[in-house]
Amino acid sequence: MKLVRFMASEAVATIRRPLRVLKLFQPRSLAAYISFHRTLLRAGSWNDESHSTVQSRSFRSYDDYVALQRSKLPHIDLTAHERRFRKVLYERLIDLPCVSRGATVVCLGARLGAEVRAFIDAGCFAVGVDLNPGEDNRFVVTGDFHDLQWGDSTVDMAYSNSLDHAFDLSRMIQELQRILKPRGHFILEADPGSAEEHGVAPDAWATVAWESVDDLILQFTSVGWTVESRRRFEYPRFGEQVLLVPPQAHGRTSGDSAGSRIDK
Repeated sequence: MKLVRFMASEAVATIRRPLRVLKLFQPRSLAAYISFHRTLLRAGSWNDESHSTVQSRSFRSYDDYVALQRSKLPHIDLTAHERRFRKVLYERLIDLPCVSRGATVVCLGARLGAEVRAFIDAGCFAVGVDLNPGEDNRFVVTGDFHDLQWGDSTVDMAYSNSLDHAFDLSRMIQELQRILKPRGHFILEADPGSAEEHGVAPDAWATVAWESVDDLILQFTSVGWTVESRRRFEYPRFGEQVLLVPPQAHGRTSGDSAGSRIDK
């Protein structure tokens, strides 16, 4: 059903901009299009369980998930978005009491790094991580938010608007709890969900979907996180910003087991 909605949105976009079809017949574009859809086919289907308010996409292997996520950047033009998102997010961030000069921040699924720049504009020491940050990216390093390269309890804040691109949401939450300092914060920005007003269908690269932001927040509060604040925003589309605080029994300590690992 979600794939049908995505295909319908692509059809509408083509009707509005019919010249986009011509790009498919350029040799480089055609090769990229074929390669992407081969990757998409390996992603499998959604686990569309009627009783579940948070659904995930199945993959034959973790490598297939990584291939799908890495394929997104070459297919989108983020130039205009990067400029506007940096400015709009900065205006949201400076209203948060936890965002202070000198705070350390990790941005998860940061692509080209507009969110990293917004935190730097706010006086923070920030870096992003992404499976495909592109070439010569000064602000985002290659990495996996299921298995972060930073030490335990070393980060003041983490930010992400990419939870819909997680392979294992529970594993990602564990990593957040591990790297955040005991009084750290996670700034979550999320689409409203399929059942809410302004809800949007998952895109071709999405791997997690929720009916409402409340359902997504429950993934955190059910394992001890608390909600400090919530507010709505309108760019890059309608959504909600949620400020989350990890449990006081904070992550693992040095020398403890890292827990279950993603099967790579």
